[in-house]
Amino acid sequence: MKVQSTVWVLLKAMPFLACCLALNGCHARRTDTRPSIEFTKIPPAAQGGREKVDTISGRVTGARLGQQIVIYARSGPVGSAMA
Repeated sequence: MKVQSTVWVLLKAMPFLACCLALNGCHARRTDTRPSIEFTKIPPAAQGGREKVDTISGRVTGARLGQQIVIYARSGPVGSAMA
């Protein structure tokens, strides 16, 4: 008799629990963490040019959909003042 009453309580609570799970899974996750970039391979500083290329690799954490990374390369002697 006690088993039947426990099963009945669980069956009555299931729609409520299903609604709670559905509502919790449908909202967008908001993170207050800022995106960060970790470079794992960086080519040595050297005189470059269009014919001299190398790979830069790494990983990004905390980025949102649609965000992009832009890397600028400056040519010229190392250590010269920027104009």
